[in-house]
Amino acid sequence: GDKNIGVMFPVNVSVSIVSDGAETQVTFDCADTSLTAFEVSGDVNSVTFGSLYVANCSTGIHFAPNAAGFGLTVDGTDFHQIEHPLSFRGSYLTVSQCSFNATTHGVEVSTATNVTIEQSFFYATTEDSISIASGNMDSVVVSNCTFQAAAGLIFNVPPYVEANSSTPNAFNGDIEDCIFEDISTAAISFADNDWVVKNCEISNSFAGILYLGVIEGSTLVVDDTNIQTAGIAITYTAPGMLQLSGDSLLEAATGVFISQANEFKIGSDDDDVVTFTGGNSSINVDCIACSMGIDFDRISCNNTGPISFTVADGSDATISHITVTNPVGRALNIQGGHWGIQSVSVAGSTHIDSNGGAFHFSSMTGNGTFDLEDCTVTGASAVNGGAVFVSSAALNIDGCNFENNQATGRGGAIYAEKLVNGSFSITGAQSTFSGNSAGSTGGAIDLESLDTSSSVLNVCIDTVDFTSNNATTGAAVSCCNENNCNVTLVYTPDGDVTLEDNFNSDTNGSDVTCTVVTGSCQAAASDPDEYLSPVTIDTEPVDWLKWLVLGLAAFLVVALIAVGGMGVYVHRKRTKTYDYME
Repeated sequence: GDKNIGVMFPVNVSVSIVSDGAETQVTFDCADTSLTAFEVSGDVNSVTFGSLYVANCSTGIHFAPNAAGFGLTVDGTDFHQIEHPLSFRGSYLTVSQCSFNATTHGVEVSTATNVTIEQSFFYATTEDSISIASGNMDSVVVSNCTFQAAAGLIFNVPPYVEANSSTPNAFNGDIEDCIFEDISTAAISFADNDWVVKNCEISNSFAGILYLGVIEGSTLVVDDTNIQTAGIAITYTAPGMLQLSGDSLLEAATGVFISQANEFKIGSDDDDVVTFTGGNSSINVDCIACSMGIDFDRISCNNTGPISFTVADGSDATISHITVTNPVGRALNIQGGHWGIQSVSVAGSTHIDSNGGAFHFSSMTGNGTFDLEDCTVTGASAVNGGAVFVSSAALNIDGCNFENNQATGRGGAIYAEKLVNGSFSITGAQSTFSGNSAGSTGGAIDLESLDTSSSVLNVCIDTVDFTSNNATTGAAVSCCNENNCNVTLVYTPDGDVTLEDNFNSDTNGSDVTCTVVTGSCQAAASDPDEYLSPVTIDTEPVDWLKWLVLGLAAFLVVALIAVGGMGVYVHRKRTKTYDYME
């Protein structure tokens, strides 16, 4: 019939309720009452449901056995217009090929050891599609599911640490090959533990992935996932690690926002590129108290806002192979830390109505360092420092090219202020400054310091080519225009500084206005060579299940061999007996 409700279950026995195989599902309809279709509680064992249709109930299936070790399997079952379609408190839950249509909640888990939800469809859920709040779990796997015009997924699964141990038990959290469309909340929300989001599509959601944790060492890995949202694509706040690889973040107001982290890694050993397109900010890390390890490799930013960091000077960072095209604002905006910036190219910038058209580097303590190697900036524009602005921090340039950058004030390519002795240098491979211009001084570089004493502030210049740069004076390098400082350029004996076709509009202008001496010097900054090993989290079944399967297989092989041997023995014995009787 179509109004089967109030099913009672026998105790101490496993039960299966499945369709008889007909095309029409068996219907359990509560007729818009506050009833529960299936109350599976008390001294019950494991239960299986298959190919059913449950509708118009307060609760569809409530599973809560008294004893641990029992599980629930729901396969091919549809839930329609139910407040609590599936409520679980047990050990093992498997949901496969089910649908949740116009329900308040989807799957609710308060206690479990292992949860698997696969090949299921969630439509128009209003509060949450999946909610798991349980400690001491081995695994949560959600795979090949679709969430459409629905609420998101909420996971509160704290790590479990046994007594007399400081190491959390192993946990596998995996969200894989899922589609999220028009999600009214954050598509996926995590609180603590180690999670992997892989090969997922998130579009038109209020927000993408939200991770809030308090446990030291928690990890979130987002791999090969595409996120399109009007809000923040990925939010991470925890004393742990965020790792991205092969992702695409599209038109998010902010691609990645971090207010707390110990480590932040972009890239893997597979050389996958993380792409940011559109939006006001690609990455925003705002944690002035965080001494963070940062390792970026292979990022592409197109028509998006800056990569911004505000971190403690104890942070070490190496970022490389970053391509920024048509940035909205700067490419890099960094305060604090020790940075190695390699193989970064910036092109298509618009004018910045402040300082630093492509890069803005600073340090609140004066201990920050920045090492630019093999970088190219073309066509950037700002007030001071058309390409680079650095304040109260050390900067080294190594093998970089600055072309056609412009400052309406000083420093067509680079403006450095609040210099101290040895805090600026151009060393290593040849750097080139070509076609840069300033409305005032320093067509290529302008160097300033607040130190007005007689102390010499040495700036190391090794191998540089200045060609076709323009300024009122100091078309190549200008010093101490704002204070009566004593910045001195130190040319190395083996270096090669070339000045060619530079233009100074002042009658008495010169390509270099600084004091110049020859001597030895060293780089103002160096790459900290920060490398974070890629996180690999096992997305296969947990160890106990794997070893159980292997053990059963081995047992089966041994049993077959034993049975085969017994058969040979019996056959031979019977043959001999018959021979004897004959």
